[in-house]
Amino acid sequence: MGVSTPSNRSPWFLVTPPQPSYGIVPRPRLDARIDDAVDRHRVTLLTAPSGYGKTKALTQWFRHRGGPRAWLTLTSYHDVDTEILAGMITALRRAARIGDAAALRPFLGFVGDSTDPVTCADRLVRTLEDLSEPVVLVVDDAHLAGPHVARGVLSSLAERAAGNLRLVLAGTHDLTTWFNRDLVAGRATVLSRDDLAFTVGDIEQAAAALGGSCPAGIAATMHERTSGWPVAVRSALLLAARGDVPDDSIDTDPLLTDYVAESVLGRLRPQLREFVLDATTCTQLDQELAEALAGHTDSWSLLEECYGLGLFLDRYVEADNATVYRWHSLFARQCRIILRRRDSRRADHLHRVAARHLADLSPAESVTHALRGHDPELAVRTIRQHWVRLVVDSNARTLERLCLELPPRWSESPDILLIRACCLDVVGDRAGAALLYERATAARTGTDGSDEHARLRALAELFLAHDQTDLGNAVDRVAASVAEADTSGSHAYELFLLGWTELRLRRRPVRAVQLLRSAHREARAAGRTVLAGRAAANLEFALAYGGHFTEAVATAQCEANEQDDEWRTYDGGIHLVGRGFIAYWRDALPDALKYFADAAESGGGDTSYSSLARVFFALTTAALGDIREIARARELLDGVPASEEHGVPWPIYTRLAHALLAERSVGSARALDLADPLRHTTNVPIVTALTAELYRRGRQPNRAVEVLRNLPGVQPRAFVEASRLVTAALVQRERGDFAGAHRLLEKSLDVAAPENIRRPFDGRDPTLHRLLTEHATWGTAHGDFVTARLVRADETLAAAGVPAARLSAREREILAYLRTPMTAEEIAAALFVSVNTVRTHQRSIYRKLGVNSRRDAIKIRM
Repeated sequence: MGVSTPSNRSPWFLVTPPQPSYGIVPRPRLDARIDDAVDRHRVTLLTAPSGYGKTKALTQWFRHRGGPRAWLTLTSYHDVDTEILAGMITALRRAARIGDAAALRPFLGFVGDSTDPVTCADRLVRTLEDLSEPVVLVVDDAHLAGPHVARGVLSSLAERAAGNLRLVLAGTHDLTTWFNRDLVAGRATVLSRDDLAFTVGDIEQAAAALGGSCPAGIAATMHERTSGWPVAVRSALLLAARGDVPDDSIDTDPLLTDYVAESVLGRLRPQLREFVLDATTCTQLDQELAEALAGHTDSWSLLEECYGLGLFLDRYVEADNATVYRWHSLFARQCRIILRRRDSRRADHLHRVAARHLADLSPAESVTHALRGHDPELAVRTIRQHWVRLVVDSNARTLERLCLELPPRWSESPDILLIRACCLDVVGDRAGAALLYERATAARTGTDGSDEHARLRALAELFLAHDQTDLGNAVDRVAASVAEADTSGSHAYELFLLGWTELRLRRRPVRAVQLLRSAHREARAAGRTVLAGRAAANLEFALAYGGHFTEAVATAQCEANEQDDEWRTYDGGIHLVGRGFIAYWRDALPDALKYFADAAESGGGDTSYSSLARVFFALTTAALGDIREIARARELLDGVPASEEHGVPWPIYTRLAHALLAERSVGSARALDLADPLRHTTNVPIVTALTAELYRRGRQPNRAVEVLRNLPGVQPRAFVEASRLVTAALVQRERGDFAGAHRLLEKSLDVAAPENIRRPFDGRDPTLHRLLTEHATWGTAHGDFVTARLVRADETLAAAGVPAARLSAREREILAYLRTPMTAEEIAAALFVSVNTVRTHQRSIYRKLGVNSRRDAIKIRM
């Protein structure tokens, strides 16, 4: 249902203005007043007690206001910086997608970092500053943001956005206190209850809109009794439409509960009155939930009747005609008070009905209702069944809050302590998570040795364990239970969690792909869009990491992967790193460098993919040999965790990165000193392969072979196997075994060519360049691939001022083909040119290089 879940992926109905309700009154005076305030100030505050029609007034004004505009309705979960920023971004994205204002197009692809509010706010400000005209953002129920968020985010954004963000904030009188500095500085203005109150003329028009009439005398009396309070006026007019005149008890400040009970509910027909009391158990509901609460198959018609009567109910209709109803929160709250006062057992029963109905649809809401219905056991059952889903869907903060609301008997149980530990780990509080894990272990009793507890503990350890052995054991235990247990709607989430963990363990890349593919398929079939996005992002990376580059690229095209939420603590920048990883191994180094730089800045926690991006930014910088970037690469490495986290051996990665950077900046001796502890690394194949390359370039071939022995058998990852075979081939050549070198090089080409893996064949290395040149003559099934690598090497060396600099790009390409056994006719066919063109370029090459034959030309070191 969405209302009790965090708004970091705000549901569509929270970023959509409500539809105009029946009997809405045109109020041109108020519309003009709002227009003037918005045009002259960066912040417009609509402050009044509940029931003053703030939402209705803004809805009417919003629909007639021209220019770029967006809408966001807050909930109680927008009380932290990350939530409000994510909600604002969602609202602006939706406005850009469905509106016709070209000015908002920069928000179509906007990605912010909800885990780092400072960075996210800075990016949002930069985007706003670049807009061609100001955008108006209406924030309804703004008081739910709280003073810290209001002052720290809303006020700051309005002040920093160069006038391109105009906020219209509707809420209680607290807003004027929170925005006092803006009011004093003239950046903000207030529209109060006096501006929102109905005039006598408004009351007359409202009566006409409701299909009745209200003579001036009666309208004036009504205005006097209500002081123009819209909710009271509307209620009174509904009563008058039925032939009733509001009695003298209607006051400017009535006891609202009694007023709703007597003057609103009391005047409804019995069936509708009882339906309203039942249906207001949930502030937000659809037809099915209404039927479950009221037990009526005609609940839809009753909801429509309430909406048609203007009975404090908003209706939201999405493009597919899905309809959601939302009671005015004050009215729903008063109805719940009335029901509990009349029949507390019935109130508890209805909350339990709501809890059971919402358990699969919205677990967080379900737990809230179970607690309101005084049924903690039901709440705990829902938490145990759906906690993985809540955590993966970025509801960890909400879940932790709900766990704390449980009575002590349950909140201090080992299961709930473990779940809370996972929640804290996901939001980045590793120290708090560790403390709760210790408490959970200490709190275990004899009955906690059950299979259910053991399974939950294994799931929790997928988040909390860091040692590779412990993490691997937890994966194996969970995998066995997933195959056996009925995990209901959590099955796809647990498959994802297993694949996500296998990916970090790096022990079974094929298994990781299988699990993530299954999770993605199940999530899409069930309409779990958030999970589907997570699985697609991880699947893309898993395929890339497994060397299946072509399939990874195809996966990247089918689904958007980046999401702004709590989970980015773990997965921040994953799609960028996956694409950078492919670019690195395909030797598209400038592209790789950009991907990794963007990922490193994309946010996420210390254990997210931004850390891996920092490592590969350094590896790419070393491969490029750009001295200017080495200082930046080292600075980025400082942000990588100093210890193993979630099974990822960060110290090993960073040591390799520093060694390769040192090779470029100070030479091989220092690089080999740094790399020495890596000689015995056996569980990180990429590190082993690149360390062997480093030793071979440092003229220590025996040490390179020793390192390669840490790679058991044939490596399933094509890029690691290609690197291993190239290094082995070069060692064989240096030892004088030319035939063996060429056999190994051909095997490496067999592995690399299908996925276009080019990084291990860097022809800028003189020894490798000679071997590739010789191999072209020796004979290969991958002539085009070898020729392309030689052309690439010649282009690079030409830029460095070696003899090939005198050749044109086409001449360098033809020279690369001349190194192969291909005839002029075959070269012409490969390049789609005539034989005469090849001959002409061939003569030009000889002249520029000062040689007389093909044999002499290919001997020259390019």
